[in-house]
Amino acid sequence: MWHVEYLQEEEVILIATSGTMDLEQIRQMAAAALAEEAKRKVSRFLTEHKDVAPLFPVVELYYLPDVLERFGFKHHHKVAVVNATSPKLEGDLKFFETVAFNRGFDVRVFSERAEALRWLHQ
Repeated sequence: MWHVEYLQEEEVILIATSGTMDLEQIRQMAAAALAEEAKRKVSRFLTEHKDVAPLFPVVELYYLPDVLERFGFKHHHKVAVVNATSPKLEGDLKFFETVAFNRGFDVRVFSERAEALRWLHQ
């Protein structure tokens, strides 16, 4: 499951996920987030994962930045990922962060929402 909303006070687009996520759900989520970006004229995204179980192997995270770019995410977007799930997913997300950074995306992984918001506003 996922939902997207604009957090007016923080001036960020929140992408919240839980449960299982497959590639089609990620595509739908990205489309909703980018629609909100176009509406709000905000290029900062706060992604929060709670109890998430991806339905794809960790090696697919290597291709996820390319997939997100095909879905419409650009290099000027700033994306903070907050992991409230598990230590295992944290390792996977750090791998994604490294791959995304190496491909020119501004992505960072955090364990706390406050940290992520501070970084988004730097």
